[in-house]
Amino acid sequence: MVLLGTTVLSIRAGAEPTIWPGLSAAYLGITVVDGPRTVRWADVKFARRFSEAAAPPRPELYGRAAVADDWKSWFRFLLA
Repeated sequence: MVLLGTTVLSIRAGAEPTIWPGLSAAYLGITVVDGPRTVRWADVKFARRFSEAAAPPRPELYGRAAVADDWKSWFRFLLA
């Protein structure tokens, strides 16, 4: 929120829009779209490291499951 607020205030104050407001918008979009997935990933890694939880199943590298995961990643990128 601080990043969004400072970007808006900067542009409202008359600053010329450069690449930095665009990068802040991209950062916020990626954080909102991929944030929950990243937190779930980190939770699994933390649980495996510190509470001896079972290893998660490895993702498929080939086949329908891999293609579906790749398409989901692509659409998340477009949404961000």
